[in-house]
Amino acid sequence: MSDFYLLQTHLEMTRKILSQEGSWDIINGNVLQLYPVPALGDAVILVYRGLDTGTMHPYYKNWLQRYALAVSRGILGEIRGKYSSLPSPGGGASLNGAALIQQSDAEKEKLKEELLSEIEEPPVFTLF
Repeated sequence: MSDFYLLQTHLEMTRKILSQEGSWDIINGNVLQLYPVPALGDAVILVYRGLDTGTMHPYYKNWLQRYALAVSRGILGEIRGKYSSLPSPGGGASLNGAALIQQSDAEKEKLKEELLSEIEEPPVFTLF
């Protein structure tokens, strides 16, 4: 078993040295550089812009928090859904995984509709 582990470690180090294993760096906090360079022919520049909650409108910050809560409720429902009940000395406890997933889906749909109804379309400019 130790020979297999040493071989895998050696192969991993060889791939890193020969730059055959993919890696990435962030340049200036917003540009992602990939290694090795993809052989697509054309250069691709990916610029990352994070959300700045300091300049964000409070309504959208609140919406993001409520949406994150709905998503986390769905994740918790999936986790609780793996086990229908937990054994305990008092007869056991049943988990509400399916109910949490349904609540999460309903809340996410409600929030999406709320966001779409609150967003104002930009003015349309026409040239005469």
